[in-house]
Amino acid sequence: MAGRTRIPTVTIDLNKADGYAVDDTALIIAGLELHGLYGDQYLYTVFDASALRKFRQTGTYRDGDTIYASKGNELCEEEKPGSTETLKKHLGLHDRPVMAVYDGTKFVEGGLRYEYRFRDPGKKPEAVKAVVKFKGFM
Repeated sequence: MAGRTRIPTVTIDLNKADGYAVDDTALIIAGLELHGLYGDQYLYTVFDASALRKFRQTGTYRDGDTIYASKGNELCEEEKPGSTETLKKHLGLHDRPVMAVYDGTKFVEGGLRYEYRFRDPGKKPEAVKAVVKFKGFM
């Protein structure tokens, strides 16, 4: 594709989350499903909105050809003792969290858990399906 790849933006409203009957994770998954962006064919990674410009230009907020991401079924894993890899924890690490949704077929698994390498590093933006913003995240 010639020129710059346009990355769609989706906004998920978290204002209904109360932490009891309805939590952030359930609303995020429902929002992803609504937009056709939920499943194990996708990879998800959370980062701070301050890196959006770089992300939109390069297809990643990181340097290099590796991302650290979760598959769909890993987003809703229950928090386990000693676990640091829950969606809630990743969201909480950032002042203004956003989530990248990638096409998992554009990656190969790396040597570490959650590590993925771009199959074609020269086409990183083409691996992005969407960026997700969160309204009402606390």
